[in-house]
Amino acid sequence: MRFVGLFAKIPWLYYLLILAVNVGVVVLALQMPQYYADKRPVSIRLLSVGIGILVGVLGLAMADLKGDKIVGLILAPIVCGLVAAFTFRLTYMIATQSIGVDRAVSMTIAKVLLFSELGVLDALIALSSAEHFGAGKVFRTVLTVALVIWTIGLAVTPFATAFARRYLRKYAFLTEPSVYVNGANGYSILFATSAPGTGCVTIEKNGVTTTYSETAIGTVLYDRQIHRVDVPKAALDGATYFVSSRETLDGSDKNWVMGKKIVGEKYAFRAYTGGGDLSFLCVSDNQGANAGTQRAVKEAYDANNYDFVLMLGDHAESYNDIENDIVEPLLKVSALASGSVLPVYYTLGNHEYRGMLAPYLWELIPTGAEDGAAYYTFTMGDAFFTVLNFANDHDDDFERYAGLADYNAYKDAEFDWYAAEMAQAPYEGYRYNLVISHIAMIAEDNLPAYEHECEDCHKVHDYKYREFAEVFKQSGVQYVVSGHSHVPPAEFKHPDFSFPNLHAGSHYDNKTKFRNSIVTLKDGKITYQIYGE
Repeated sequence: MRFVGLFAKIPWLYYLLILAVNVGVVVLALQMPQYYADKRPVSIRLLSVGIGILVGVLGLAMADLKGDKIVGLILAPIVCGLVAAFTFRLTYMIATQSIGVDRAVSMTIAKVLLFSELGVLDALIALSSAEHFGAGKVFRTVLTVALVIWTIGLAVTPFATAFARRYLRKYAFLTEPSVYVNGANGYSILFATSAPGTGCVTIEKNGVTTTYSETAIGTVLYDRQIHRVDVPKAALDGATYFVSSRETLDGSDKNWVMGKKIVGEKYAFRAYTGGGDLSFLCVSDNQGANAGTQRAVKEAYDANNYDFVLMLGDHAESYNDIENDIVEPLLKVSALASGSVLPVYYTLGNHEYRGMLAPYLWELIPTGAEDGAAYYTFTMGDAFFTVLNFANDHDDDFERYAGLADYNAYKDAEFDWYAAEMAQAPYEGYRYNLVISHIAMIAEDNLPAYEHECEDCHKVHDYKYREFAEVFKQSGVQYVVSGHSHVPPAEFKHPDFSFPNLHAGSHYDNKTKFRNSIVTLKDGKITYQIYGE
């Protein structure tokens, strides 16, 4: 008994099925980078099964063409499915265990192997079926050539995409600028362009125009796609500014070859000058969920007039690609949240320790510390803030760190600094005393935050948490603002401590939606308002 008699009668239906299966395999393959970053073997197995089933459908149809042979009917889809699933698992191993090749390159290799195998399988099945249908020599020749082109096209697609992104698209800004606080007396204005070029900021204040550029050892830098221009606070506060860039077409020889110059819009920067009420927007844990995050921060920005933006970390799953992992989830979001006119403060999350570009990110994004440290204090109006680096969420010997973690020693130094700072009571004279961190001190079930769980956790990092909490208590901390726990914005309080902990928000519903919150300090009270979906 034939499975689908239509295939023998209508050959083009069979080729349409081949095309549909190809589309399905390619769509599944495009999900591979995300799962590599997450290292979720269960998801990899499910994708392998999905690809096996899709290719198995072809095998089933092929068995139907061969007639009423039950062995072929069963064996063909099993063999095709196993080959595809095995290939997919093989590509996963190549991407996660390759030695001497970074993950972004190994993922490209994996997709090339998968697509090449798919093309070969297409050729074998299609040519065999064409002969079965009694197609003429001319048709089989044309089909062979088309399949060769299709196979080559699939294999080079990952490289063609990167080539088109670099050389074929128009030189333009990928983001509006964001003004990140850089120490007590400076700002860093960050923006991105579609290709490498120069980065400049022009400030207009009191009738005087001054231009600042990215420079090093006497040269304006020309090789950057993400631009960071450092300017003095005194120059930007109360001023108007705009960014500009000129594309670098070639800088490999004696002469630089420069291309088009682009100029951005003007923005009137709004530094906080008041001494009373204060409010700030918290953005945390979007982890690459760009569309929902951007809608939520736009809603908050349109509805309020807050004073600064707090980027709380975990803005990408991992940092391996400039545009997908830094530009889209971090710089574009901070530009939307600040409207390019408000200062932005930044703290690391645990995901900022992941990926080949993570060290680049640490150097790129400034902090409020004079020495660039990831923990520091700052003041604004009647409020005293301490930003702490509670980011690494596992013990140093966690297997995923491959012996690279030295966080206990880092925490020792951070705690010694914090205890010494608070011993001098710098918060005295301020009406509000807040702590900012990525990982919370109190979890949603009123346990200390080191109880936080995740899919692949078998150890957690609770080193020095209780000691920090005791200093919070002694120094009169009123409020802790954090993210990490992926719960709706909410306050939690532990009976042993006097401060509530606000979980500021995150993505949810399979990363399709996002919530953030605005914290307001007014009349001696600390409140928050939720925005998002």
